[in-house]
Amino acid sequence: MDFQVLPINVDYASALSNVAKRLFMETYDLNDKPLPAYAEEYLNSSFAIDVQTEELNDTRMFTYMAFEKRGGDDATTPIAYCQLRDHKHENNDVIDDPDALELKRLYIDQRYHGVGIGKRLILQSVAKAKELGKKTIWLYVWENNANAIGFYERQGFHKVGTRHFKLGEFDAVNYIMIKHVE
Repeated sequence: MDFQVLPINVDYASALSNVAKRLFMETYDLNDKPLPAYAEEYLNSSFAIDVQTEELNDTRMFTYMAFEKRGGDDATTPIAYCQLRDHKHENNDVIDDPDALELKRLYIDQRYHGVGIGKRLILQSVAKAKELGKKTIWLYVWENNANAIGFYERQGFHKVGTRHFKLGEFDAVNYIMIKHVE
């Protein structure tokens, strides 16, 4: 399978909004059933086109999208993405680097798991961290997402703490994981 990872800009806001919503619903098994109110609220507040436009225009956000290449065509179909955020985090009690770069989102179409896209997005994230002079990348991952936790561990991340995540009646524990950038 041939794919390409590219940095994207505001011209991709609509495509990012669509793929982000689709992959979030796929990841949390929300397809083919009534959407809980909290999930609909989250989708609208996090992945709407205007929100993605704002994030893509934010100079502290860096977004990369993986595209499947078909035939001899250039990037065509979005199949994964990641977003990095350079901001002062509030997890100083568990992350020993106050200037760490956040891996805010990383989602991959389930049909493309296991073909190297996630690893490529992590490598892109590490390259961006180095470019910015960062020594640490951190992320949140839902405690019940065993596949993602295993993937991050294989990429050199380790758990350093937990945080509760509440959205409507949905209350979950997220692990905080970090990776030191060499």
